[in-house]
Amino acid sequence: MTSVFKKIRVKKARQIKAIESSP
Repeated sequence: MTSVFKKIRVKKARQIKAIESSP
């Protein structure tokens, strides 16, 4: 269960990072 939550957290963090880095 923890691994699933971690994966979702990483996915969200990556999305936010992509939006921030995108022009």
